[in-house]
Amino acid sequence: MPYKSVPPETLKQWLDQDEVILIDVRDPSEYASGHIMDAVSIPLSQVCITALPEYPNKKIVINCQRGMRGLAACQKLETELDKNTLYNLEGGISAWVEAGLPITGQQLPRMSLIQQAQLTIGIWTLISVTLALTVNPTLALLATIPGIGLIYAGLSGTCGLTYLMALMPWNKSYSQLD
Repeated sequence: MPYKSVPPETLKQWLDQDEVILIDVRDPSEYASGHIMDAVSIPLSQVCITALPEYPNKKIVINCQRGMRGLAACQKLETELDKNTLYNLEGGISAWVEAGLPITGQQLPRMSLIQQAQLTIGIWTLISVTLALTVNPTLALLATIPGIGLIYAGLSGTCGLTYLMALMPWNKSYSQLD
């Protein structure tokens, strides 16, 4: 059965009437920083029918930050779900918050681990290229380190730099999630 979209206000009614199982497919660090009450955290990379909690006679709604990962999760699940109704939260948790609906969690305004990894890779590459152009051309080889890491992340589906970032002192609560 193909999935549909659901607006935040309708999802709130369904949650209040206990008609739905809500799956949050964001990373654990994003989930910890704020999520919809009663949402179950199952990162997108782990989404499959066997990962879902028991759901007889309930709608399944997928949510993420803005809706794109939710669409990807719905596409993964639509072939496995036959009689249950599958929905994606329109606009994700961002739309939920914009609608004035409550979230729970730490709600700390900080970058996700993947954003921190992307920023680190970008700065590393920029410094490597600048040093290669101004100091010594062989320093361009430094830019291959994040490149190799990105290739590994793409092939394996895991980013080692995010695990390293989780160990940093400013991410103390993130590292406790793993």
